[in-house]
Amino acid sequence: MSTEHQRKLNRERQQKFRDKKSNPIPNAWDYEMPAARVRELDAYAKEVSEKIGLELEALGNNDKYILDGVARSILAIEKNWTQLVQNPQGILAGGYFPDALASHAIKHVLKSRLQESPSFAELYRRFLQVVVRFFDKTDERYLTPEYIVEANQELAGVYVLQESPGGSSPVAEPRMPTDPRMLGLDWKNPQP
Repeated sequence: MSTEHQRKLNRERQQKFRDKKSNPIPNAWDYEMPAARVRELDAYAKEVSEKIGLELEALGNNDKYILDGVARSILAIEKNWTQLVQNPQGILAGGYFPDALASHAIKHVLKSRLQESPSFAELYRRFLQVVVRFFDKTDERYLTPEYIVEANQELAGVYVLQESPGGSSPVAEPRMPTDPRMLGLDWKNPQP
C-alpha cells in the first residue's frame, strides 16, 4: 500500500472518529452493527426459523419477518447489544426497534397461525417479557409508551385487536423499516 493511500485512510479514520465524538448517537439508518454480532444474530435467527418452520411447514413473508425480528431482538437485548439512535429516535436491538416490533408482532400474531407452533408461542411470550423489562429500565424518550402498553396487555391476555371503523378488517399495521441496513445486513451486497 502506498504511503499516500495510507495517509488518506488515516485522514478518513480520524474524520470518522471526530464525527462520532461530536455526535455519539448515530442516525438509525447509518448505524452498522459489528460483524461478529451480525454473524451471531444471523445464526440464532436461522436456528429459530428452522425449528419453527418444521412445526408450521409453510411460513409467509410476514411470518418470517416476525420470527427474524423476535429472535434477533431477544438475543440482542439479552446480550446488551443495543444502540441508541436518532432520526428516528429510539433503541435498536438486533437491527430492530423492539417496542415497535412488539406492536407489529402482536397484531400479526393474533391474525396468523404462528402460535400453533409451541416453540413460537414460548418465544413470543419471552420476547414480550424481555421487551417490557428492557423498556422498564429505559429512558422514556427512547420508546413509544403505547407499544409497551400493548405488550403488557398481550402478556396479561387482555389485548383486543382493534377493528377499523365501519368494517371488520383490522386497523392497518404500523409500517416497519424494510431497509436491510436496519436489520444489520450488508445492504450493498444483499444475500438471497
